[in-house]
Amino acid sequence: MTHLLEAIEAFRGTLGVLGSQRLPALMATERLWQSMNAPEPRTEKPAEPRLKELRRRLLQLYSTDDGAADRRELRDAPWLLWDGTPPLASELPRLLDAVHVRAAEHQRTLSNLIEAWVFGFRNDDTTVLETGQRIGALLAVKTDRRLTLWQQAHRRLALFDAAKGLTKWRSCYCRDRRKWLRFWPQPA
Repeated sequence: MTHLLEAIEAFRGTLGVLGSQRLPALMATERLWQSMNAPEPRTEKPAEPRLKELRRRLLQLYSTDDGAADRRELRDAPWLLWDGTPPLASELPRLLDAVHVRAAEHQRTLSNLIEAWVFGFRNDDTTVLETGQRIGALLAVKTDRRLTLWQQAHRRLALFDAAKGLTKWRSCYCRDRRKWLRFWPQPA
């Protein structure tokens, strides 16, 4: 028993020392990030003029059998797959295939594809169903920590399974809203 009491006292002493130290206002990684003037690593929809020009270019490229977009165009193409007239996913199947291939190789394209899929979701569109299955399969094998939230959501709720995911999500959300809100990180 005396060993336990000594361990507790040592632990309390350690807490006292740790509690008196203050964390720096700016973490080293944040200082480095700012010194590089790098943009924050977020998935954001490109500006409307960029999307308009991209739509025109993708329609031009994929209307022929030999056209192909560059890596930047493929990175931003997910935002146009189910948004706008015409939705490019059903209009240009070769573009959808190219985006799927690029997303399998590059996290940024996959993140854009996930966001666009969530916002463009329609369960009456076969391209949405197929893409959801592909996203789920990619999340099962990816190890990028930036995808952790999506991986957890898919594991717990089959989020990217268009047939089961929405039903599972609704039942979980309706059953215990407080528990559901703890699952998602709150904005700072």
